[in-house]
Amino acid sequence: MHSRKGFTLVELLIVIIIIAVLAAVAVPKISHGKRASHESSLKSKLRTVRDAVERAKQDTGLYPLNLADLVKSAAPKRMMNQSGASVGVPAGTWQGPYLDDRTAGVHDNGKDLYDPVCGGTFDYEKSGAHIGKVKACASGKALDGTDFEDW
Repeated sequence: MHSRKGFTLVELLIVIIIIAVLAAVAVPKISHGKRASHESSLKSKLRTVRDAVERAKQDTGLYPLNLADLVKSAAPKRMMNQSGASVGVPAGTWQGPYLDDRTAGVHDNGKDLYDPVCGGTFDYEKSGAHIGKVKACASGKALDGTDFEDW
């Protein structure tokens, strides 16, 4: 009888197969958790940004021209009225900032806020019947089965 100094090819293949099966089970769970985290962050950001738009509207009677205006302390020079026309901001009505720029997630373009699910910016209605409405740029269905459009 002689002594063995290593593993056989069959033993190595069995170990590799076991690792592959464990990875196949673990990876979807990790990615599902990441997606759920992004969706939760999106819901929270949408609520926060929509509240900020509404507070600015209550204070000034106008909608911001872009969402990044909501993080500014000084009043923007122009905002938009209910019909989407750009108008001057009435003196003394701006009580901003309405959003904290560290948590709002201003996008690289400096004008829009970041949507954590789609990786782009929030859609912000500047004309039509839904002026001032903030929507996710994400499309399709969330993990809970609801459409992102309905959020």
